Amino acid sequence: MSEYQRFFSYIYAYENGQKKTNVGFAKIQIKGASSSIELHMRSISFTNTSAELYLVIRNDHHLDGLLLGEIPFVNGGTDRRFSWNNNDSSQMIPDITTAAGIAIVSDGKLSFLSQWDEATIDWNTFQPVSQAPDGKESADDFSETVSPSLPADDNQAADNSVEKTIHSAELNLSRDLSVNSSYHQEMFATWQETWEYLLANYPVLHPFSDESIRCVRMELKDLRRLPASNWHLCNNSFLLHSFLTYRHLIIGEIPRAKDHHWFVGIPGIQYRQEHVMAAVFGFMDFFPDKDSSSSENPFGYWYRPMDEED
Repeated sequence: MSEYQRFFSYIYAYENGQKKTNVGFAKIQIKGASSSIELHMRSISFTNTSAELYLVIRNDHHLDGLLLGEIPFVNGGTDRRFSWNNNDSSQMIPDITTAAGIAIVSDGKLSFLSQWDEATIDWNTFQPVSQAPDGKESADDFSETVSPSLPADDNQAADNSVEKTIHSAELNLSRDLSVNSSYHQEMFATWQETWEYLLANYPVLHPFSDESIRCVRMELKDLRRLPASNWHLCNNSFLLHSFLTYRHLIIGEIPRAKDHHWFVGIPGIQYRQEHVMAAVFGFMDFFPDKDSSSSENPFGYWYRPMDEED
């Protein structure tokens, strides 16, 4: 099998010489002779309609910027891919894994940045050093929902297969929820009633060190048991991908929580790259399983609070 690498890196706003809030992520991929960078940025206070993307290379005490191309922005967001052939010497692009990260420049100023190496970095030393190579910018715009990463040894056929399976699961679950909507709204008028039903009808677990956190183990189809304000989860690609891998999810209760008592958790491993994807799809936090909490990369559950309006 040809060489295949994929990893993710946060993108941050850069203002007045300081790194600010997270505004999205970049997906970096190497497959055989091809390399690509996908940019996915949302809900940012950026009024310009374009910016320039640079690959950042360390050069002694400076950061050199190799221009890859122009990024179009619409309403402060963008979904764009840049790709090139590693074997084409005319493009003059170094090995992407040796780069420090990427920089996005607008009106001559560094506006956004992303670092994927581990060394200390001083973004104030960044300087563009070249014009754009002959690399091609993809003409394809990506949809708002981005499929989570696959294991590093998956090939394109596997990638397409998983995306098709996720899409099929979304359609089936959406259809099921639509058909049964009135029935389930009458059955569970409040979250407390829903929770009591789940405790009585699904396996109860205590997977975390905090034994006061009770959970129930569910399947994808059981999302229709939740109040209607949470049915949008059937369209969450990160949740669907995790379920297709681990074949279960959990609904849990944190008794001492002030605002949100209930949460949905999906299995995963606490890697930095997976944290990026989890956060993009709303799963901002992680509970390590009590049996692997001491591990450097523990197994556990990415989780997000439930909408308790119903």
